[in-house]
Amino acid sequence: MRLFHRFAQLWLVTLCSFVPCQLFAAEETSDGLERARHEAEAGQYDSALSSLQRILAKDSLNFDARLLRARVHAWSKDYQAAGGELRRLAAKHPENAEVHLAQGYLYYYQSQWKEAKSEFTSILSSHPDDEDAQKGLATVRDAERNILAWRVDGGLEFSNFSRRTQTSWNDEFLQVTRFFRNGTMAVHGHLERIEEFSLVDLYYEAGMDQRFAQRAYGYAYAGGTPDPHFRPTWRLGGGGGVRVNSDEKDWASFWILLDTRYDVYSTLDIGTVAPGIRMEHIAWAIDGSGIGLYQSHAKTLYGWRARLEGPFPQHEWSFYLGAANSPETVIRSTVNTFTLLGGISADIGPRHTIRLGYTRDDRENSYIRHAINVSFAQRF
Repeated sequence: MRLFHRFAQLWLVTLCSFVPCQLFAAEETSDGLERARHEAEAGQYDSALSSLQRILAKDSLNFDARLLRARVHAWSKDYQAAGGELRRLAAKHPENAEVHLAQGYLYYYQSQWKEAKSEFTSILSSHPDDEDAQKGLATVRDAERNILAWRVDGGLEFSNFSRRTQTSWNDEFLQVTRFFRNGTMAVHGHLERIEEFSLVDLYYEAGMDQRFAQRAYGYAYAGGTPDPHFRPTWRLGGGGGVRVNSDEKDWASFWILLDTRYDVYSTLDIGTVAPGIRMEHIAWAIDGSGIGLYQSHAKTLYGWRARLEGPFPQHEWSFYLGAANSPETVIRSTVNTFTLLGGISADIGPRHTIRLGYTRDDRENSYIRHAINVSFAQRF
């Protein structure tokens, strides 16, 4: 009997110490989730992900933390990570309405209207009074009605020179783009006025772009210059990219790129082939290409180019930096040119974008060109 009392006493002491610990752990998790939500709503996505990681380090299967992590990835435009997390949650919770709701909004953020409506509709088929799903479906339908089908881009560039004195250059362009199929296909018309060496050329172009789901895209264009002084008489170009990794839980997406161009001048033809690779992680991207330039009746020249793109802390602003050492053709003369460039862009609401950039071209045994460019985009 005495042994029984001792055992009962030990059991009660253990229970009384265990329950408060569990209650404290649950309260700590709840506080951590609330903190992560506030951080995400304030746009502090990295801090929110760190808060969620601390929770998941103690409880890797915590449903609320994993679902919120997927949403934070989607809000920060890391659609790969968001999609991977949601697929894993859906595999374990196939009937969970919150998972389908988050997946519907992920499709919506990527302008995949059909897939988004399917997710929201599936929720409403079993929960017809679900207000979140009703709101999501209404949001998608509004987006379909108000899709911005047109875009106008315009800008100008002013160039001055050092090392060799010559007249300044001026370049102005205007481009009108029409989008189809929920933005996955676009056709454009382009007009450019180029003033170089106190001469003026007018360049006209038409082209088409096509995106194939989230794994590939392609483009093609054709242009010409009537009675050219220094631009090609005709120009044909095209290219595209293919994403080589398909698992959205990967840290970054990797693409194989190809850009080609064929220029016809009065005295020679020039073909350019530029294969490359690109890596994307959330709003960051870096790419590089090798360049081969093939000339009729002249030797083949080779070069390279690289570019980095990234966001400022304010996600409406972004920047780019680039460098190249590649062959450049000016007045039918092609030589290697070392280029440095950089710029910034700002989204002013969903319809307006402005850009400002600088380019420095060091043409071998010739001039150094300093160019300032400014451009805008208007969507409607």
